[in-house]
Amino acid sequence: MNELKGYINHSGGAVGSDATWGQEGAKYGVVSRHYYFGDPTPFGNCRLNLEDKNLVAECDKEYEAAAKTLGRSVSKNPHARDLLRRNWLQVKNSEELFIIGKWESEDPDYAYIAGGAGYAAEMALAHGKSVNFFEQERDSDPDFKGQWWRLKVDEEGYVDVEELSSTPILTKNFAGIGTRKINDNGRRAIRECYQETISKK
Repeated sequence: MNELKGYINHSGGAVGSDATWGQEGAKYGVVSRHYYFGDPTPFGNCRLNLEDKNLVAECDKEYEAAAKTLGRSVSKNPHARDLLRRNWLQVKNSEELFIIGKWESEDPDYAYIAGGAGYAAEMALAHGKSVNFFEQERDSDPDFKGQWWRLKVDEEGYVDVEELSSTPILTKNFAGIGTRKINDNGRRAIRECYQETISKK
């Protein structure tokens, strides 16, 4: 089936959400570019050159700015830094992000996404790109079935967080990423995202 031929998924090739976005997309003709620096990720297929000092400096600038926004310290671990660097390539080459995960806090005034995908989200917002986020779980509600949100920067530079009433439509160049600990809600959300995109073509 090639219903989505011409669509490109910019991801990282990690287990969990990255892999699911890639595997489900392949059923419909989506090509996944799984970026990585240094040691390959489980599904990595686009190796980036650590000897390219300009590229590395560009990536470092972006993830360090995101870390500052998030109030997180920048890791000194080389592998962790490589993962954050590849996040910038996912953002740079996509039109919108589609993330599976959970909020860092259930406080509605603290709209940051947990884990490494949170860095990618902040990088995207800093460059005026929208983030479609599927909240797959809530610690306070074991029966929670998931919820899509959209984060985007308004005309005054503030981040607007909107609760969506329907599944978002993929852009032709998108970044399908998220938590390694994807659950059944997250896997269902990815399948529905592809199906909804096909139905609206």
